[in-house]
Amino acid sequence: MERYRHLLLLGAALVVALFASVIAYRVLQRRAERTETVSETRPVVVAAVGLSPGVEIGKEMVSVTNFLAASLAAESVFTNPADLVGRVVLSPVQPGEPVFRSRVTGTDSSGAGVSALVAFGKRAMAVKVDKVIGISGFIRPQNRVDVLVTLGNPSEKGETITKIVLENMLVLAAGTELEKRPGAEKAVPVDVITLEVTPEDAERLTLAASSGRIQLALRNLKDGEMVRTAGSTVVSLLDSFTPLEKEKPAPKPAARRKVAATSAAAPANAPPQAAKPAAAQPVPQHQVYVIRGLSESVVNFKGAE
Repeated sequence: MERYRHLLLLGAALVVALFASVIAYRVLQRRAERTETVSETRPVVVAAVGLSPGVEIGKEMVSVTNFLAASLAAESVFTNPADLVGRVVLSPVQPGEPVFRSRVTGTDSSGAGVSALVAFGKRAMAVKVDKVIGISGFIRPQNRVDVLVTLGNPSEKGETITKIVLENMLVLAAGTELEKRPGAEKAVPVDVITLEVTPEDAERLTLAASSGRIQLALRNLKDGEMVRTAGSTVVSLLDSFTPLEKEKPAPKPAARRKVAATSAAAPANAPPQAAKPAAAQPVPQHQVYVIRGLSESVVNFKGAE
């Protein structure tokens, strides 16, 4: 019996070791399955070069890179580069960044160019500008501007009026640039600025450009408030800087002529003198101040004149 006791202990130890090995194997296997699930990848089409809005994508502009499957939704990206060829870029894509479906047009937009950037129901309209109208070249794509026009006032002949006719207009392109380049603060004069307008706004802009002189006013990107103004005319402009008229001094009363007494007291023993005829009564006079422009004058009127 003593001889089998060692064999029983050895067998029990083997059973316990086998049981522990099975448990450890199961735990490690589950960890491996979890790691494999987490690290599962998916091929995704990325930009091989920087893609700007309005650019038609070519085969050499994109490549394929593996991304974690859990990090990207399968329906939001492309897996085959051929599916992107011929599409037009709507928003900038940096090199190595996945090309999402929301950043490109559909398959039938080949050669669309800037027309692919116009929102549904809107129109793209070009405005010819100079250094003054284009605010010395500081207008960039995606900026917002107001459009002012100066022309003859139809209600007042010979009068000129300046009025804001369009507000908060989106700039689609400045010259040939369709993208606002980060950090590009240097002024670049352009000849044409393309605005996104509604059909009604397009009519107003065309009439303003053909009837008078237009001017663009750059807005803050966060300021979308609409302001209604009455317009400025030459009269209203000058009235705002005219000082109040000073009160004119009252006219001075006419000086009355004093009749000096010329007769002196006669001595007691002096012979009587002949009585002098009574002096004629002076004719009453009236004075009137006449003001002509900046000059003043006095006019005298006698009697009942």
